[in-house]
Formats: sequence, C-alpha cells, structure tokens
Amino acid sequence: MVRGRPAWVAPPCRKDAQMTRSARTLGTTLAATATLLLGIAGPANAADTTESVAHRGDRQYHAENSVAGIASAVVKDADWIEIDVRYNPSGDTFFLAHDNSCSGPGGSATISSAAYATVVDRCALPELDDVLADFDAQGYRSFVVELKDHSSTRAAASSRLVETIEDAGVADDVWISSLTDAALAGVRDTGTDIDLMRVRNWTGPFNVSQSYINETVALGYDGINVNVSAWTQARVDYAEDAGLTTVGWTAGCACTGDNTTAIEIGLDLFMTDRLDDLHTKLGR
Repeated sequence: MVRGRPAWVAPPCRKDAQMTRSARTLGTTLAATATLLLGIAGPANAADTTESVAHRGDRQYHAENSVAGIASAVVKDADWIEIDVRYNPSGDTFFLAHDNSCSGPGGSATISSAAYATVVDRCALPELDDVLADFDAQGYRSFVVELKDHSSTRAAASSRLVETIEDAGVADDVWISSLTDAALAGVRDTGTDIDLMRVRNWTGPFNVSQSYINETVALGYDGINVNVSAWTQARVDYAEDAGLTTVGWTAGCACTGDNTTAIEIGLDLFMTDRLDDLHTKLGR
C-alpha cells in the first residue's frame, strides 16, 4: 500500500470532457472577477485544465518505468502516469521497458525474442498485468500505456495489450499510445473502447498541421501527442475543437521551460520529467 496518499479521484479530462480555449478564457475571466469582487486570493492557475502526466513515472528521482517511480508519482497525485511496454511472446506478457534490449546483474536479453525466464532472470523488469493490478488495489488506475512495438511481434502485441488492460478491469481509465501508426491501428482494429493516442516525434513550430489533425480524427483516434515545440495555441484549439485530447512531451527531457509552455498554450495533458515543477505551476 502506498502510504501518505490522500483519497484519489479519477481525473476528468477525456475526449468527451474537454474545454475549448474560449471556455478556458471565460473561466479565467470569471475567476479573476470573483477575486476582485470578493477580495480573496484564488489559487494559482485556477482555471487551467492542463493535467500532469508523469513521463515513465517520477523520472527525476527514480529509474524510468520502475515500480518505485510509479509509486512516487502516485503519492504526488499525478493525474496520469505514462509507462512504456514491450511484448514478450514466450511469456505472452508485457514488460515495462522503453528499449527492446535489457540488462541486469544476470546479463542481457532481447525482450521480443528471449525466453520469458531469461528476461525475468537477467533484467528483473516489472510486468504490466502486475502493475495494473497492484495499483488498482491502491485506488490508482490512470495510465498512459505506450506500446513500444517490434515488427516481429506487432500483430500479437496489439491485440494482447487490449486483452491485458481489459482483463485488469481498467479499460475506462487507460490510454494506449504508440509512435507507430501500424501498431496503433492494430489496437484500434480490435474494436476496443480504450482511448487511443497517436504520437509523433516532431520538433519545431507548425509541424502539427490541420490535415494531420483531420487525419487523426478520421482514423478514429482520441488524442494526439506531439513534442511541445511543435504545438501552437492555434493548433491546440483546432485539435480540441475537432474532438481530440491534446498532449505534449519533449524528446530528451520535458523540463521546467516545457512545463510552462504546455500550460501557456493550453494542452490538455503534458508528459513531464519534472513533475514537482509542473504541479507547482498548476497551483497544487
């Protein structure tokens, strides 16, 4: 049991509960007006709807994709926790790992092709079904599960990931994301109701085009996740008006400056490597 954590409430931001920029602006105006009229100090960024996503757990203080990092992010009340998973056909299971190769005191292994026992013995990685079950028992269910697919296991991994999440009973509270359109399409084609997040590693302004946003909607996805430097407020507004949840991250380190930018342009979710700083800026 994670200690010191207050009662957790499921975060409100889903594709059917988004606020447009005009609504956020109105909320900011009303909050400021109330403060002036009542002579009280409102909380910082009271009208902000940006939600925190702990990128690979509380990565600033713990190993990425580790149980300790996830537990730390839960204690800090992250709205979401992003974890990377790799499929191991031998064990028909997913290990929490960003890379396909892993190593530990016992040696190294290739997750997509090694025997299950070899990965367990050599790498000692958490398994997704255990993580979902253990944290669900503690009252936390809001994960962004990024499928780091390998071409040799893609078809099996896409359908098995849906089964794993649905069997855990957390399908209504979890996102599945992927940098690979083929992998995400495989998940979509199972007919799952799990929310799906399309990811791109673009950098620089104006890379999130209206045509790409329209294509994402047409493909049946629920969210779009791009490097924060590739978003503009106008594109954020356009995507949200199209019914998408807008998400940002940063290759390398989503640090303090990126946290500020994500809030300023009104992203719905931001995957941060500096969770404490983002929460401070959100007035928590």
